[in-house]
Formats: sequence, C-alpha cells, structure tokens
Amino acid sequence: MTPPIPAVVQTGPVRVRQAPPESERGAVAVEFALVFPLLFFMLFGILIFGWRVWEHQAGQSTAREAARLASVGVYDLTAFRHDVVCFGEHNGLKAGTLTKLQLDFFNSRMDSATPTSADYGYVQVSLTYRSALGDVPLIGAGDGGFTTGGLYRVEQLGTALTSPQTVTVNGETCR
Repeated sequence: MTPPIPAVVQTGPVRVRQAPPESERGAVAVEFALVFPLLFFMLFGILIFGWRVWEHQAGQSTAREAARLASVGVYDLTAFRHDVVCFGEHNGLKAGTLTKLQLDFFNSRMDSATPTSADYGYVQVSLTYRSALGDVPLIGAGDGGFTTGGLYRVEQLGTALTSPQTVTVNGETCR
C-alpha cells in the first residue's frame, strides 16, 4: 500500500498581483514618448554613419585603382576617365556621383614637378564625388562633395599625362 501524499502547506502570505495605482497608468506611455525619439535618432545616425563609411571606402578603392592605372601610363584621357567611372561603380559608388578627377605629379622627393623619363616620381589621383544620400547634416561636406585620393609610383609615362590634369566628370556612367 502506498503512503498518503502529504498536503502542501503554505507558510507565508499569498502574493496577489495588483494593478498599478490610477496615478501611474500613463507613466509608461510618457516614458515611451520621451525615449523612443532618442532611440530612433540614434539608430538613424548609426545607419547614416555606416553608409558614409561604406561610401568613403568605395571612393578610396576607386582612387587607388585610378592611381595604379595612371602609374602604368595614360595614353587617352577620355578612356582613362571612363575607366575611373567604371572603377567607381564597380566599387560601390552610385552611378553618376563622380564629379571631378584630378591628377598631380610629384618627383621622387615628393616635390610638385613635371615627371621626366629619368625620374618618374609619383602620381596622385584625387576624386570628388557626391554622396548618394545627398547633404546629411553633421556628416556631409556642406556642398555635397567628398574628396579622396590615391598615390602610386609612376612606372611608365603616358603621352596624355605629362602635366597635372583636372578632368570634370559630369554624371558619366559606365556603359
């Protein structure tokens, strides 16, 4: 025969959940209304900052690739401009955002100079591009343009690049 199951005896007070007092019922809604905009703007700011970092990385990669291309010789400036636009689109810059391309030469001592066959020196490519986000307060450059650059040692002089060049790129896209 099985022994009887002992009865459960409660030795403390019974806890009963009570509704909050009438004076505190709207406090949760007020706290939510105060905290939600701050959290929303923090999340929005993180997303915008991340987008700008990504665009900056795409611009840096494009400038490095353009400097590498310029270092092996540029024989046709129009084709070079088109290649740089394609580099930008393949790296993640939105089509048509590249606005200016500037090439500067330095001798081996990094003085501004026209390169010669005896001392090729360095080529620096500076790109100016607009953000796909447009002007974002506190993050943008004010005029919507961002500049980034790449530097590379010149390996061969091309016929088109014997002096500093500034090329305007007006919304050109990679075809």
